[in-house]
Amino acid sequence: MTPRDRLLTTIRGRRADRVPLVLEKFQDASPQQAHDPGRRQIAERVAEQTNFWVDVPAEVNRYLVTDPGRMTKVTRTDGDGNVTVLEQIDTPKGPLTAAIGRNAATDTDWTIKYPVE
Repeated sequence: MTPRDRLLTTIRGRRADRVPLVLEKFQDASPQQAHDPGRRQIAERVAEQTNFWVDVPAEVNRYLVTDPGRMTKVTRTDGDGNVTVLEQIDTPKGPLTAAIGRNAATDTDWTIKYPVE
């Protein structure tokens, strides 16, 4: 099965040939694309058992799918490495503000304030 077939089969509730496993930070299509020798060695060991995602970057706001030209961002980092991103979104009825928190160590993010008032 191809990674696409495996994922679609699983989503449809059918039995795939194996679990569609995706490892965070190992998103290269082949182990040779990993620049770090240690990462390449790990990638070579797990490549046959994992899938990779093909990312298509889209520069839009995650709440209102807003053109980035209509947004301004301010990023603040505290002493613990936590990042707060303030986004001001320009709308016809006035600006909206959203706040997103991010912790790089745990690779998590969360909404502090939604841009709805």
